[in-house]
Amino acid sequence: MIHSVRLTSCLILLHLFVGCASEKTEDLPEHLSTIENLTVYSENPTPATDIELIRDISIGDTDEVFFGRMVENIAVDHSGKVFIADLAENTIHLFDSDGTYLQNFGRSGQGPGEFEAIWDFDIHDGKVHVLDYRNSKISVFDLDTFEHIRDHDVSLHNRRDNQPSWISWTRDKGLFYSPTDLFVRADGKYLLLFSDEGVGSAHNIDGRTYEGSIFDPQTDEFTQHDVVSFEWTGQVLVHEDGGSVMVMFRIPYKRSSLYDYTNGQFVHGWPEEMLFRFYDGNGKHQKAFYYFYSNAALYLDDVLMHFEGSGDDFKHAIRSDDKPETWPAFQSLTLDDESRLWVSTITEDQDSYKWWVLDETGDLIATFSWPRNYNLKLVKDGHAYTMERDLETGQQEVVRYKIKVGI
Repeated sequence: MIHSVRLTSCLILLHLFVGCASEKTEDLPEHLSTIENLTVYSENPTPATDIELIRDISIGDTDEVFFGRMVENIAVDHSGKVFIADLAENTIHLFDSDGTYLQNFGRSGQGPGEFEAIWDFDIHDGKVHVLDYRNSKISVFDLDTFEHIRDHDVSLHNRRDNQPSWISWTRDKGLFYSPTDLFVRADGKYLLLFSDEGVGSAHNIDGRTYEGSIFDPQTDEFTQHDVVSFEWTGQVLVHEDGGSVMVMFRIPYKRSSLYDYTNGQFVHGWPEEMLFRFYDGNGKHQKAFYYFYSNAALYLDDVLMHFEGSGDDFKHAIRSDDKPETWPAFQSLTLDDESRLWVSTITEDQDSYKWWVLDETGDLIATFSWPRNYNLKLVKDGHAYTMERDLETGQQEVVRYKIKVGI
């Protein structure tokens, strides 16, 4: 087995590594030694060029729609129309490329084309594919008319003759996995990730995973299980005080499994280090790259600053938690339609992230700083789309930015 390591400053052939003979190479973490096709970069790399993101349009509350809680992602079609899933109303809002509200489709319910919990959706081959987490189904709509075409049952519980290996042990732990993420592959098959997102008093967090399967909508059958498997973690803090249990999500210093899929590539990373591993649509490992990175020191006052306005019980739980000495290396990752990887790295600045844009080989293209409330969701056709929340009013909006590289 041969491993390759490349530093941006030089290239020297060795028996097991390609890279600079340096103290940094010798300090490579031991757990990376078994990763095939690994490229390693030195700390504090110099970007190849500059990047600028210019605010273009914003989509916020209108007379027709009020944004409540929204699903975690958005979608954009080939003409630039923006689709936003409203989790509170169980519908999808459609906006023209200039931000004008057009219509909505889908509604609450258990019937055809109805939802109880929109969790994810994707656009592919002239159709909108919408995942209902609670009912374990995917509803398909025509992209031109938005008429409901059909539903696909993607639950596993009634498929006794075609179940993945993890079903038995998840049930033994009192977990019931449902599909949480939907990616439509180029061949039209669904790459689905399953997990149990419910955390309560019997939380059973240890051992939870994300499990990947492939579903063929033409045959309504799963064609492959155990495609990928990652630890869940979920940035959850469970605080037990006497007889009461408090469950808090999205604690920023907690470990979380981060991933994305586009152009036939699935990328996964753990935020405590700048290691990114890539797989094809069938779960086969392709490549990985790693950057040496000095994580920023974590201080309690900085953590509490992110939760201003929270109750005393919440702050007590944060103070009582066993916190790491440093922040994670990064907070989020996004693959764009040109196979570039956008990573929000964490620095000592508590108000903003330093974003890295990496090309498909891992080389650093550019960096830029953005406020932390700019939640990047999609990069497509030369534009970046964010979900932003006004810190004073709490209102949300989707903002489109034009990307200029090499300014």
